[in-house]
Amino acid sequence: MATELSIAEDGIVSYLDGRFGLGAVLVAEHLRSRRLLFVKKSYRPGFEGNDQIAFPGGMIRSDGQATDLTRTIWVSLATRVRVEVNLDLQANDALAPLEGQLPVVAAYTAKGRRRHTVLLPFVLSVSQLFLHASQDSTVYAAQWQEPMSRWADITPTNRIIAAYYVW
Repeated sequence: MATELSIAEDGIVSYLDGRFGLGAVLVAEHLRSRRLLFVKKSYRPGFEGNDQIAFPGGMIRSDGQATDLTRTIWVSLATRVRVEVNLDLQANDALAPLEGQLPVVAAYTAKGRRRHTVLLPFVLSVSQLFLHASQDSTVYAAQWQEPMSRWADITPTNRIIAAYYVW
């Protein structure tokens, strides 16, 4: 089966004629403590996930320089994580796909339109705490949190990913 990927004008990578966007998120755990790194979604008119918490990451965007999909995903995730939580993934070679979990499809409303995004989760164990300084207006309040204590505040799709990771 041929892969039917396309890149929109804004660089967002999608699949099947734009019916599904592609996204990547980082499940970062501090010292195997079950404390995971979450960001809070900023308010944006017409966005369903306002003020919910989620893993850092987002839509996969092509920078026009990566030569294959794997590299595009990695560069895009590293860029999002750097601006959302000030974590440099370049220095972390232990980043890996979340084993045993198929991609999760998020269904949500943004800009007045129903959208679907296939989310690819990646995991990383972080041994040192770092300053969470967001340079992105779409998120704020990055914090290490135990998912069960904030379960109702986590976006539905990120809840599924957290459940696979924790259990």
